[in-house]
Amino acid sequence: MLTLVISLPLSTQRQKKISAGLQAAGMSFSILPGVVGSELSEAEIGSFAPFRFMARFRREIGPAEVGCTLSHKLALETFLASSESTALILEDDAVIPSNLGDAIALLVNRLPGNWGILKVGGIGGVRGRLLQETAVGKIVETHATTVCAHAYVISRQGASQLLRRILPIRFPYDIYLRDTHVHGARTFEVVPTLVVQEDLAGSRIQCDRMERPPSSDLRSFVAYRTWKLGHEIRRRAHIVKTIGLSAAVAPSRITRHS
Repeated sequence: MLTLVISLPLSTQRQKKISAGLQAAGMSFSILPGVVGSELSEAEIGSFAPFRFMARFRREIGPAEVGCTLSHKLALETFLASSESTALILEDDAVIPSNLGDAIALLVNRLPGNWGILKVGGIGGVRGRLLQETAVGKIVETHATTVCAHAYVISRQGASQLLRRILPIRFPYDIYLRDTHVHGARTFEVVPTLVVQEDLAGSRIQCDRMERPPSSDLRSFVAYRTWKLGHEIRRRAHIVKTIGLSAAVAPSRITRHS
């Protein structure tokens, strides 16, 4: 398994900390320099994210969010250029448990052959169906993952599916990863999460979001409601197709695979 750590060039303290964690877990890895969003010109941001206003959040996407997506895009491309069949993609604020490598090996071995993504870190609730209970957690096939993208395992098929629709950038990367009906990769998540995240409040992305509060004008509200209607129709149709009607009707409940 290829392990890639996305880190901005100047984040040396984070690099030291996650390197120590991975070494303690007995895992080999490479540091992948991330894209610094603040160094992108307006023209560059516009070329990657031509639809700057996000009706979903009623605000413009920030430079750090664009840089984050481009960094994960680079990680996916780096993985596909390798000879490895799976990759663990981490952000540099991930906290590495000592059993991470063994836990991932166990979980991947229990997944179906056409799996695409296995999230091993995230914040929030998981929606979907219980596939299997293991010694390290429950494997849930999900149509709506947790948020944050600091730790996930991916197959070559999953990486290809993510890259297919990663541009143009319409949402922050973790939201794109969450929306399985958009990228189409068969997605699973382990519950409880294996990898937590630190320094969330001080991240450049969080600062970006605070600097761009949601608009409260009528036009933004109408745009949001229009987006919401189309999103729900597409999302629930995808759930019925991939997981089943019961999950679409009661999406907040984790039900067992029959």
